Amino acid sequence: MPKAIEHAHDAILATTRGLLLTEGYDSLTMRSIAAASGIATGTIYNYYSAKDEIVYAVMLEDWRAALEGMDRDLEDVSDDAEKVEGLRPIFMRLRNFTATYSDVWRRMALPPKEGTARRVKCYDRTLFMQELSQRIQGVFGREDGGAEGDGGQEQAGISFEAGFVARIFSLYAMEKDFEYPRLENVLRKMFPRNPV
Repeated sequence: MPKAIEHAHDAILATTRGLLLTEGYDSLTMRSIAAASGIATGTIYNYYSAKDEIVYAVMLEDWRAALEGMDRDLEDVSDDAEKVEGLRPIFMRLRNFTATYSDVWRRMALPPKEGTARRVKCYDRTLFMQELSQRIQGVFGREDGGAEGDGGQEQAGISFEAGFVARIFSLYAMEKDFEYPRLENVLRKMFPRNPV
């Protein structure tokens, strides 16, 4: 049985995050993580079988933080605000997340192909899109076809519109020069203000 190293898992994730952001995905290897963290490569393999799994775990931690931020931001949006105003903080949090992981985020969006080394293999786009769609659905409200979710497990309650906006957001959030106001006019036409 391998010797347990106190806080090894946290150290692996923290080191991976730092290397990923400073050196990039291509330079990241299990050995570079081991060298930078001071943890033996074999010990890292006790936790993760490939660098893609570690990258996904790091991104998932930061994604959870982004979702919590979206939820806090949405609490501050008044009930009578138009949908476009409610969508802005969601887009901005997504933008910050995709900017942090731009190289990996783009690769993860590639269509799956066997043997494609440029694709991050363990990525599950469905999870990210579903949770993003749920936040957008919360802005649209249940009268638009949404149902109360159970913390990310219910997909049936997501309206077509919320899923559509989530896809648009996921694409434009990656564009460095793109600003949310350019989307506002289109979104206002799609979702006119309907006073209650």
